[in-house]
Amino acid sequence: MKKVLLASLLLLSLFSCREKDKVDVASPAISSVLINDSVSALHVVQAPSTISLQLNLTDNSELNQVKVDITPADYSNTNSILGPNTGEWSYSQIINLNGTTSTQDLSIVLPDSICGNWNVKVELSDDVGYLATPYSTLLRMENENLPDITATTTPPIADGIVTMSEGTNLDVFGTVFDSDSLAFVQVRLESLSGVVLSSLDIPFSNTGVSFTPSFDDADAGHYMLIIEGRDQLGYRKLWGVHVVVN
Repeated sequence: MKKVLLASLLLLSLFSCREKDKVDVASPAISSVLINDSVSALHVVQAPSTISLQLNLTDNSELNQVKVDITPADYSNTNSILGPNTGEWSYSQIINLNGTTSTQDLSIVLPDSICGNWNVKVELSDDVGYLATPYSTLLRMENENLPDITATTTPPIADGIVTMSEGTNLDVFGTVFDSDSLAFVQVRLESLSGVVLSSLDIPFSNTGVSFTPSFDDADAGHYMLIIEGRDQLGYRKLWGVHVVVN
């Protein structure tokens, strides 16, 4: 009887160990995300172009799904120092996975009408629903097809922000150039929600123009100074900087 009881306990112990081995208590991991073969908090790329995105993923048990989202960075808040984006574009893909490791290579086509800042976010889950710590990086797109805009201000831009006192002037010194000839140039001051407070259409001649407008009608608050240029082919670009009026 003792031998039967001992054998039963041993068998129960073996089954218990096997069941514990099957329990997944670890989250999956995003080992690395490479854009054009590099890892960085900020990637500067050219549009139009095709960029490569490599995802290296692991889990102790079984991978399930990875999701990649590329969305415009939000500049319309008081903590942002980013300017406005030009053009509307986003990217999203969900990939089903299996196994404990996976390398996914994606090729993403950037259109010829965009420039600015986009957020890249990667999310990963395993087969029991555990989630990896999401991975995020910033994709800054430059575009030589669009009008070239340069500008300085008084008061000057410091750390991406113009800070000034209520009742003083905001002076802008800018140039817009496009080899395909300009069709429209405008300088404006608007709220972070996009309401235009003041705007000035700039007369231009052929391919380029310089201008020095001044704004003095902003109450205390947060604003965006925006310069817009558009060429004869319809390509458009926005340049912008945050303005804080105290």
